[in-house]
Amino acid sequence: MKHALIVFAALVFMSSCTASGQASNNEQYNRDENGSVSFQVFYDGLSPYGTWIDYPGYGYAWIPNAGPDFHPYLSGGHWVYTDAGWTWVSDYEWGWATFHYGSWNFDATYGWMWLPGYQWAPAWVTWGSYDGYYGWAPVGFDFSIGIGFPNYRPTINYWCYAPQNAITSININRNIITDKVTINNIHNHVNIINNNSDKTNVYNRGPALAEVEHATGKKITPVKIASAERAGKDQTGNGTVNIYRPKIDATKNGAAKPAKINTPETLHAKAPTNSSEQIDNSKKREVNSSPFAKPATKPQKKKNKEQVTLSSNKTI
Repeated sequence: MKHALIVFAALVFMSSCTASGQASNNEQYNRDENGSVSFQVFYDGLSPYGTWIDYPGYGYAWIPNAGPDFHPYLSGGHWVYTDAGWTWVSDYEWGWATFHYGSWNFDATYGWMWLPGYQWAPAWVTWGSYDGYYGWAPVGFDFSIGIGFPNYRPTINYWCYAPQNAITSININRNIITDKVTINNIHNHVNIINNNSDKTNVYNRGPALAEVEHATGKKITPVKIASAERAGKDQTGNGTVNIYRPKIDATKNGAAKPAKINTPETLHAKAPTNSSEQIDNSKKREVNSSPFAKPATKPQKKKNKEQVTLSSNKTI
């Protein structure tokens, strides 16, 4: 009897371990001993919230179902100062991916689209300041660490400008400058260069804390970043912001692909920007070893005549 109980207990233990292991594999996308995953975590995690397309020259890019007024690092979120610098805290279920990895591109036909990347950051943006305003813009598909933030110049439609004393507002989207005359006056802003000192991951930390405290007249206590166990909205509370941030391994992307893929031509023929309809195109994305997915050749994109001109660089 005692032997039977031991065997039964062992079987129950093995069964629970197997079930737990299967759940862990599904949730963590088969992490290896180093805790890394492939782009599959993006392809599967973002599919319910938008459309994956095979974008010429770049591979698989994602278009959110967020409406025609969506703008990355403006819609559905706000800035929080953390131990990693200015961090975009997103209200979207998919924000853990698109505002902390990869890059954004605005296409005149399809709207905003996101390309996965390997490196995590509090926000992949470039920063500027001018006459009491802060400006920020998502890095585009053409950005690379080799170009660097001092030399990177997104077109004007990428930029958001807000008064410096409003940068900590939870409703930052209500403080954005939309007056064209004002925007034209601040095109010649000073580029803020405040790169993260960690050589393994270079990103722009944004405006200096002391400067923002002076502008707002408030003492700002940095919030700690903690790693959430599962994908979802960025969560804040008790001096902490919890963000799902898996480690991405470029060597694992050989078999990674979205379950359903559109081509730009098919998407354009079916519906306007942000369509949720998808078709299975089963094309394989080429693995790239750089922090940002880079093209073999750049697609022909409609250029914006207005460019942001940087009169000088500000290192802080």
